[in-house]
Amino acid sequence: MLLHLGSFPVVVVSSAEAAAQLFKTHDLAFSSRPPKLIAYGKLLYNYKDVGSAPYAEYWRQ
Repeated sequence: MLLHLGSFPVVVVSSAEAAAQLFKTHDLAFSSRPPKLIAYGKLLYNYKDVGSAPYAEYWRQ
């Protein structure tokens, strides 16, 4: 089920098997980060923090 909480889409999965399949096939789509906001850039080391870095080689290390 797809819900929208404000402007953010949220996927609700009803079983563990469906969640495992979802993350197996669409892992890059779910590993993205929220939109870059100016305040986050100032507080989180110019988006280099683990919680705000985009999914890439830097994040995996």
